[in-house]
Amino acid sequence: MHDCWLVAELTRAIFEELREHDHLQSADQAAGGSSIVPVSGACSICLSRVALVCRQFLEPALDLLWEKQSELDNLLKCLPSNTWISSHKFEIIIQSPINQKARDRLSFYAKRIRSFETIRGGALHESVLETLSIWGKQGPLLPNVRDVLCETGSPLFPVIPLLVGSAVTEIEIQAFNGPARRLMALPLIAAQSPDLSVVRIGVAPNEAKEWILRFVLPLMRLRNLYIGLRGMTETTFRRLVGVKSLQTLQISSIVSTVGLPLDMDNILKDGVDTFAALRHLDFSAATTDVALRLVELVPMAPLETLFIHTVQTSRQANIKMLCLGIAAGQRIAHLTSIFLNFDRLPPNAMKKITGNAIQPLFTLRNLRFVNLRFPSDPALDDEFFEELAQSWPSLQTLLIQGLKPLETESASPSYPSILCLIPLSRGCPDLSYMKLSLDATVVPLHTSSRLPRTIQTVLKKWVVSHSPISSEHAVAAFLSSIFPSLSIVTSQENGHNSAWRNAQTLLSAFTSIREDERSMLASSSAES
Repeated sequence: MHDCWLVAELTRAIFEELREHDHLQSADQAAGGSSIVPVSGACSICLSRVALVCRQFLEPALDLLWEKQSELDNLLKCLPSNTWISSHKFEIIIQSPINQKARDRLSFYAKRIRSFETIRGGALHESVLETLSIWGKQGPLLPNVRDVLCETGSPLFPVIPLLVGSAVTEIEIQAFNGPARRLMALPLIAAQSPDLSVVRIGVAPNEAKEWILRFVLPLMRLRNLYIGLRGMTETTFRRLVGVKSLQTLQISSIVSTVGLPLDMDNILKDGVDTFAALRHLDFSAATTDVALRLVELVPMAPLETLFIHTVQTSRQANIKMLCLGIAAGQRIAHLTSIFLNFDRLPPNAMKKITGNAIQPLFTLRNLRFVNLRFPSDPALDDEFFEELAQSWPSLQTLLIQGLKPLETESASPSYPSILCLIPLSRGCPDLSYMKLSLDATVVPLHTSSRLPRTIQTVLKKWVVSHSPISSEHAVAAFLSSIFPSLSIVTSQENGHNSAWRNAQTLLSAFTSIREDERSMLASSSAES
């Protein structure tokens, strides 16, 4: 059932009107008088009230019914029945000229459409295309459409400039298929949509690159651009970095080393204020070297969020160079969220990644969300987390994880001890979620919570990943002493799942005990 057919709400509104009339008659009879309105008149009044209520709902119901439309079939079927027919091959065939009265009838419904999509394949009958071309001379058929979803292979794609007008603010092109000449519609859409601010473009072939640029670059109010291009050239970047209004850039397809801008100095010497308003950058690169090249394009961008995905990671030194490049930005102090995903290492690379590769990011003092993914768990130590807690005091989410456990030559991998959590509990009061691996086989005996604490973290969930554990009782007691709000502890290592589940069960009991201890200490202090 469509959204506009809200039967319960409509029925209630009608009954409210009827009840009001019934109350008026009852009040008159209670006063000792007779009903002024005869029975037939009362029915007439009731029916008129029903009609008025339904008329009140007509406009909002039509707005809801036509708000989102797919293709033009529903709209064209509003034409007089003697002007069109339907066949097994074509949904609509217009068989007679459409007069202005019929055009106005279509406009009555078309003006209500706010969202339009055309992703169906096949073909339109030439009579429909001819009619749309004639109507286009009078103005857009869908003047109030704000967002458009389309595919270049759709038969309606070439005539989209005739359908939509200046109200369009968002467009998404899901797929590129069909002949390249269809892309000629893109610059026309840009020319008549000055307020277009969000553009999403699926993975596009190289031959579409020039048309995409001719579409994107004239958009003076473009804020969000999600684009898939198979090849990046220096010319492409030279033209793209000058979009001064751009706030979000996502390059979703793989960026290879072929054709990348090698002469960055020339780009910067052009005097272009590269990505002057860019807040969010998200891209995928073939290697860390390619990622570093792209990062060098945004030295002056006021980035707040940075997502980088590399398909193949080089050695630890390359990861460190990328982190140094990120931290070297002159306006990088705005950065609050960072996500680095390193998919896999080449066969000849050193398999173990240490904290030394990540430490350059410690200069980014305003980070609140950190997500670092490696092919395997990095080799970190307790000192690393001490420096981390001092460097990122505003941290809210911390994920340092590997797809596989730490790979070392020794029989027992070297993870940081469970003591590394103490600096996080003291130095990161806003930390609420973390995911990291550590060694929970050795736990300190002294876990008292009676020592005065100046900072209390709000950590609620910890995913322990590949963390060995020995004494569930000791671990639960220790965690309750440093993370009083911690309630969820989960493990991704099959061999330790049962032990960590037991630790979480015990944690709830220890947390209650700690709360009672703090309450008793507070009462004793108040009495003294």
